[in-house]
Formats: sequence, C-alpha cells, structure tokens
Amino acid sequence: MALEIQVRSASPSQAVGLAADVLVVGVYKGSDEKGKARFGLATGLKPLDASLGGALAKLAQREEFTGKRDQTLTLSPLGRLSADKLVVYGLGDRRSTGAGELRAFAAKAARIATGEKARSLAVVLPAGAESRLREIAEGLELGVYRFTKYLTGDRKPKSEVQSVVLACSGRVKPSAKTAVRIGQSVAAAVNLSRDLSNEPGNVLYPESFAAAAERVAKQSGVKALVLDFKEIRRRGMKLIDAVGRGSSREPRLVHLSWTPKGAKRRIVFVGKGITFDSGGLSIKPAPGMGEMKHDMSGAANVIALMSAVAALKPKVEIHAIAPCAENMPDGDAYRPGDVWGSLDGKTVEIVNTDAEGRLVLADALAYARALSPHLIVDNATLTGACVVALGSGRADVAPAAPRGPAGSDQERRRRRQASGRALRRFDHGRALPPRVRRRDSLGPLRHRRPRVHGPPERLVAVEGRYGTRSAHVPRPDRALLTLKGVTHHPARSACYFRLR
Repeated sequence: MALEIQVRSASPSQAVGLAADVLVVGVYKGSDEKGKARFGLATGLKPLDASLGGALAKLAQREEFTGKRDQTLTLSPLGRLSADKLVVYGLGDRRSTGAGELRAFAAKAARIATGEKARSLAVVLPAGAESRLREIAEGLELGVYRFTKYLTGDRKPKSEVQSVVLACSGRVKPSAKTAVRIGQSVAAAVNLSRDLSNEPGNVLYPESFAAAAERVAKQSGVKALVLDFKEIRRRGMKLIDAVGRGSSREPRLVHLSWTPKGAKRRIVFVGKGITFDSGGLSIKPAPGMGEMKHDMSGAANVIALMSAVAALKPKVEIHAIAPCAENMPDGDAYRPGDVWGSLDGKTVEIVNTDAEGRLVLADALAYARALSPHLIVDNATLTGACVVALGSGRADVAPAAPRGPAGSDQERRRRRQASGRALRRFDHGRALPPRVRRRDSLGPLRHRRPRVHGPPERLVAVEGRYGTRSAHVPRPDRALLTLKGVTHHPARSACYFRLR
C-alpha cells in the first residue's frame, strides 16, 4: 500500500511541534571560516535543542557530530517534543548533495522509522530540498519496502509506516503534489520488480511470470502479447526452446508495448527472464543456488518499467520484451556440444549450459531488432563478476558499436573511441564510487579470448575483479558467444559480453 505523504512549510521552531512516532532532521555538514569541520549544532537545530534543555547540543559535542554524510544522532525526547524519537541525520557537504543523495537520505529515514516499528514519520528537509520532492518521495517508498508475503507468526511485522510528513523550510510550490505522485509511481514500479524477483521459483515460473506481466499491462493500460511454447517454436526461437526444454515449466516470451500517438522515437527494453537457473547439465554448486531465483531480475525490471512508463506517459514508443525459461537438467535438456539454430538464422555451439542467459537474449534481441527501434537496452544478470568489481549498488554498462548505411564506419569509430575513453575512466577508478575504490585496488586484468562465430569486430567490455576494460575481439558474435572466463582469477573474474 502506498504511503500517505503530506508536504508542508515549517520553520525550525515549528518542527518542534511535528507529531510523529519518529522525527528525522536532515542537516548539512558544518564548517568554520577556514573550511574545517565544526562540531556542534546547525542553526536550524537550536529550537529543538532549546526544547530538549540543551541535551541535543551536549550529545552532538560528545559524539563529535559535524553533519558528515550518514552521521547520526539519536535521542528520546521524553515528552519534550511531539515526536517519540528524534534522529538528526548528516547529509554531508551541501555542494555535493544532489538528487541521489536526497533520495538515499529519504530511504534511510524510512528504514529508521521501520526499525523503530513506527506508523508515522516526519522528515525535516534541509534548505533547497523542496525542489527534489520527486526523488524524496521515491526514497521514502523504496525505504519502507519489505517482502513479507510469506512471513508468519512472530516474524510477521506487527506495524508498518503508513504516513509521512515532509517539512520544508522554503515555500511549497503548487507542483509539489504532482512531484510526490510521480515519485511514488516510479518507486511503486521498482518495488513491483522487487516483488517479482523475491518470489520463490515454485511460485514464479515462465507461465506465472507471463500472467503477472499481463496483470501489469491491464492495470497500466499498455498492450500485452505473450508467446507460448508452441508459438516460440513456430517462430523459430530455437535458443529459447533449447534452454527451456529441460524443465516441465514451458518457456514464454512476453512483449508489452506503449505506443502513444505522435511518437517519433522507439525504444526497446529486453530483460533476461530465467525464473530459476540450476545451470542445466553444467549444474551449479549447491551453495548459493537458491539465489538463482533472482536470475529473472532483468525481465522483472523491464516489465515493471512499463508501469512507470504508464504513469509518466512519455511521447516515446516503448517496448518491453522478456524471454522467460527455467534452466533445468532433464533427459530432454540441451547438452554441451549441441549445435542449435536461432531466430537470427545463425548457429550456436553449446559449450556450457550455464551460459543460458545470452542464448535466450539472442532470440529476444533478434525479435526486438525486427521492431526497427532507435535504441535497444538489455538488462540481465549475466555474471557475478559485476558485483565483485562494482559492489551491489552499481551496474555495468557496455555500449554497442552502431551499424548502418554509408558513413557509419566513421560514426562507429567515434562511438568506439568515446566508449573506450569512458571505460578507461571507469577502469582508473575516477568514475567508481568511493566505497568501491577503497575496497578494490585497481590492477591489471588478463583475459582469454573466447571461441566465437559471427559478424565482424565489435567493441566489448571485459569486467572483472579490477574493473572494466574495453577490448577488441576479432570476431565476436553479437549474441552467440562461448564464455571461457579469465586467467587472472577464475573465482573472482569473468569475461562479460553485452549482447547487441
């Protein structure tokens, strides 16, 4: 259920009277004339401190509170405020606090309230944050999310945050209500994707995923098309057939579309939908296999995206395509050494049945290409090396070289050079977040060239323990690759090729 979010103007003295189970106050980092960190309270906190008899100032001095990012002070007002719990949250330097930081602050405030078993939350926003109400509403909805569908008994939550008051120091604009509504709609789409990904494999399989996608389409007012196993075979999607034939759960291909009148651009999103990945005959080790229910997260993302698209109503034609299958071992499963055709007309030699993602995506991307889009974006959980290299809060982006008529060679070189520069900046750590830079020392990455068949040279990104580098592989196929790994550290690195 969506939060009830109210936005109101409130001065620092009025914040004392905000009634809520938890009151969270966001403050910027303080500094003196020389730029050094200053301990103590910001001016806006003085009315709260006065109501608390100076207890807040003493706590800030003892904890050496400066307002640096993620620094907190927690205090029980003991009836001196209208709130039952007070949390002062540091946002860091004001100049470096943007939309992303304010979204994260709102999410953390919501999680603090959830941890306190609160039903109501009041958030005092810092100066200037009233222009970022959409991002703050997103953060609140994302922060209160919990997947509790299967919890029973004492584990089932007894309470949840239901209402939030956002107190702004500046004037609230008439557009504030719209900004909050859009933020909640976008966050609801993200949480829908989370719900789909968190469902167990015995509940969410290709057929039930397709049914969920049809429900999203009906609620959002977008068109839906679902191809069953018979139609997949009739259309020649032999790679989806190969991956899904080892399971009693037949594969599906889901296609949702948003086609507004007057749209001049067409974008296609393709998401990998392996609802459970055992590895097939090249079976995965037992530890961690339960997490393979999340191997359909790419498909969940693109289907949930259509919910947000319907809320935002862009003047762009948007398609979401999700090839769904279970990769299971069976007497009819595809085998290492098999050679399969594809919708694209090319053949593929199967070396490892645990490289199923690029197979289903190959047919899905060929299907997407037939729509003649201006842009294709695919979203997939293709390798754990991305998490090792970047952490759980980042995703790798691997651009593809453009194809086209005369003059495209020059454009291809320009795009390739631009992509290479971006990847080099990424590799050197300047584009990495500080936590990743601290955790992972950058160093050399050696990779082994895979066995491939297919079209001319493409720029691919090789990601591993030490970041991502660009590499030219003589003849990498757009989708039909044999993944061989790397020599540097097989347990922590892998070659990763984005399919186009």
